[in-house]
Amino acid sequence: MNIEFETQNNWKINQTMNEYLERNTLEQLRWQETLQALESVRQGKVVDADIVNAWLKCWGSSDELPSDVTLEDLMHKIYTRETMERGLADSEAGRTKDTHEIRSRFGLPE
Repeated sequence: MNIEFETQNNWKINQTMNEYLERNTLEQLRWQETLQALESVRQGKVVDADIVNAWLKCWGSSDELPSDVTLEDLMHKIYTRETMERGLADSEAGRTKDTHEIRSRFGLPE
């Protein structure tokens, strides 16, 4: 019976040590990632909160971007959307110009 008790205790000790080492390894990994993130911030490699929020808002929509989207892709998508929204708002508010007038002003063919 003593041998069985010692075996159970050894298993518990080993299990506890393994769990401690796993947690410690994870904490060290998180610390390294934190240091890398802080270095990126120091170098100015940050993303504006508005850009992140716009990316999050597109999740589940027909305009959803892939998870590996680049910052340039995201900024282009946001710029395009904002430009279209401003154009639609201008059109709805009657702030438009006749196509012929614009072509004439800039010397473009009809």
